[in-house]
Parts: sequence; C-alpha cells; structure tokens
Amino acid sequence: MLDRVADRYVAERMPTRHTTGRGYRGKLKIVRAKWGKSVLPLSPSAVELWLKDVKKTNGEMYSKKSREHLKSILGILQEAAMFFEMIPITANPMALVKVPTVMAAPKPRIVLSKMNSAYLLARFTGMYRVMIMLAACVGLRRSEIFGLRWSDFNWLLREVFIQRSHVEGYEDETKTASSNAKLPLHPSIIEALLAWRQRSSFNADND
Repeated sequence: MLDRVADRYVAERMPTRHTTGRGYRGKLKIVRAKWGKSVLPLSPSAVELWLKDVKKTNGEMYSKKSREHLKSILGILQEAAMFFEMIPITANPMALVKVPTVMAAPKPRIVLSKMNSAYLLARFTGMYRVMIMLAACVGLRRSEIFGLRWSDFNWLLREVFIQRSHVEGYEDETKTASSNAKLPLHPSIIEALLAWRQRSSFNADND
C-alpha cells in the first residue's frame, strides 16, 4: 500500500532541508488521504481524474502548481517503492499523467508603493525598521533576514553575504543556489544597521 511506502520514505529518504521537508509532509498528507490504502502502481488515468477535481478543505481549487506538486509526490513514492523493492522496477506510470488546467480564482498580488514603504519606515524603529529596509530595498526573504549574522556584513565594501536561512527555529541553506550571493547595500541601510548594532545587546559577530 502507498501508506507503507510513504512511512518508509519519510523515515529514510525525506529531504533534510527543513522547509522542503515541511512542504513534502503537507503534500503527503493530501496524497495519503486519497491514496493511502491503494496498492501501487497507481492508475495514471485515475490520478489524472483526481487532480482535475481535488480541492482544499474550504472547497477552493488547488492551483495548477500545487497539483503539479501532488503529482510529483506520487511519482516520488512510486520510485521509492521500486527502490525499496516493494514493486518491480519499471517506468514510472506518473510520467503519463498530465495535470489538467482548471480555472482557479487568482490570488491578489500585494505590491507596496513608495508611499507604503515610506509609511512603514516612518512607523517602525530599531530592528524592525532595519528588517523592512532589507526586505524592501535589498529584496531579502524573511528566512534570509532571520538567518543574518553581523559577520555577514562587509562594511568597507558595502555588501552583505547571504549564505543561510532560518525558518521555525531551524538554520539551513538558502532556498536556491542563486540566493547564496553577495549583495550591495545603500549607505542609508548601512547607517541604520550600524545604529541598531550599537543599541542591540546581540552585537557580536556571530549574533
């Protein structure tokens, strides 16, 4: 059954990166609710039909990207079953599945104007103002901001080296290889950073 394969996959072959593993567990929960008691290999036509109609608990359709992730998880479990010698090694039947295009309500994009950014910078001080500047002006993700240390900043070259992320108490690599990079800093950001470092009780290089 798929549940047996999923249990062993989680125990032995789950990605070690915390955020990736969290995403996999979320998709596994959805997949197991439908296919957990099913015998592998799954029918491609049955999976394709399911992907056309699968919905969130609130009744909304999953985006095409989310349904592609569900298909990917099913493909990974099929391959895991072959790796664990639970089923014969053959072509992965999930390769035959096409993710149907279903019209879903688009998510509204949140775009901050210059006025919005100026309002936030005027409203917040200290650490929070610095975080807003790093997000809005440098384009850092939250996880990258939380993963910063003072040693990552080169004050002479006016740049910051992004080399880790921090999510839910876990330190990890950056989300993508291209995110691991040195980025330039505007003098006003450096001024705000140095001012905060003087005030903060966490001002050692490794803080």
